[in-house]
Amino acid sequence: MLPMLLWAACTVAPNEPDRPAPSLLLITLDTVRADYLGAYGYPKPTTPALDALAADSDRYSRAVSSSPWTLPSHASLLTGLHPSQHGAHSTHPDSPQHDAWALPAEHDTIAEVLSAAGYDTAALVSNVAYLSADYALDQGFSTYDVTARRGPKLTEAALSWLDGDWDRSKPFLLFLNYMDAHRIYNMAPQPGWPTPDDTSPARLNELMKTVMVDQRDDPALKAAVTRQYEQGVVNADAAVGALLAALERRGLSDETIVVVTSDHGEYFGEHGLVEHSKDIYQEAVHVPLLVHVPGQTTGRVVDTVVSSAHLPSLLAPHLPPLAALPTPEAPVSENRYARPRDRTGPYGDRLNRVRQATWDWPLKAIRSSDGQHELYDLDADPREMRSLLPEQPMAAPALFERLPEPLRRTEAPQALGDEEALRALGYIE
Repeated sequence: MLPMLLWAACTVAPNEPDRPAPSLLLITLDTVRADYLGAYGYPKPTTPALDALAADSDRYSRAVSSSPWTLPSHASLLTGLHPSQHGAHSTHPDSPQHDAWALPAEHDTIAEVLSAAGYDTAALVSNVAYLSADYALDQGFSTYDVTARRGPKLTEAALSWLDGDWDRSKPFLLFLNYMDAHRIYNMAPQPGWPTPDDTSPARLNELMKTVMVDQRDDPALKAAVTRQYEQGVVNADAAVGALLAALERRGLSDETIVVVTSDHGEYFGEHGLVEHSKDIYQEAVHVPLLVHVPGQTTGRVVDTVVSSAHLPSLLAPHLPPLAALPTPEAPVSENRYARPRDRTGPYGDRLNRVRQATWDWPLKAIRSSDGQHELYDLDADPREMRSLLPEQPMAAPALFERLPEPLRRTEAPQALGDEEALRALGYIE
């Protein structure tokens, strides 16, 4: 699979030896599912800036997140490892301590590799919970700023770093995490886009109770919540658009690789689920992935299934030091038990399991620790409504051979930190 993946990344020739090494701008749009972007077929104009970027970038149409929540998916993005391999995921339900493991120091990251290659490295992240330095995703970053802020403020901080703190004798790695589409969705008005009539953040919890506890449908409530989510996506797009325009004005666009992706999506009642982190169906793991390299003027759609963990190998033709990081043999998404907050709720029994998925398009196979395995044809059944496993009992086991075994961890997991900030993000009640 490696040669095909590397070919898929090479829209233009890799850097010539006498050309300066390109900088890398890595953007994650927290909680943005692919099908809410115009470039991925959304019928409303939610993402004009990202659609413009996609027009002359490689757009990975079948990119999937390595996990349906922030910590393990970002750890995969930075290391090239699946969650089972890097170990930064939820604890076992029987653990006397709660929450999740930090990323072990022995795993190299994009930032560590590029820093050793002479890059100035900075991360400005808005997820104060699972991107906290407590979880050790700061490895290799000279600057690691964790501050709860909306898109415009993050863009402002990024430009401040570029204008003042960046060592211009070096190329840069700048990693940005936008939280506008994560609860509480950013309801700031945007010119030309109608602000939702109902902006109450309580609606998401109401939808969660209605769908997951009461197990009933409420189309009006779902419509209200998805309108709020749309507003968050619109605000994330506007902030990224402002950043890309500022890079152009500063003359940095022609020397910077730009990557825009997401750590996971969001459920709005599909599969009896609301929000994220709870399972690995497409609504939570199909994410946008746009890669624009210097000199690229023509967009291309890449249909290869790639996961978050493939990013270092996709970029290696343009950033040769990244070839030192692992290259996954297959796309994998994992939820190694839901987060403690989810699995202790009134619907917790359903979520108290390990779920792993892999793809051989159009097939997607899900292995479940409770024996509830599933198999889907995503061309014929993109919403995963009918498992084909009873009809094709041998197809899933063959795909399961690709799935990794978990890293064994014995040290104490990391507990969540600042309760006030976590409550604001909905991580605790």
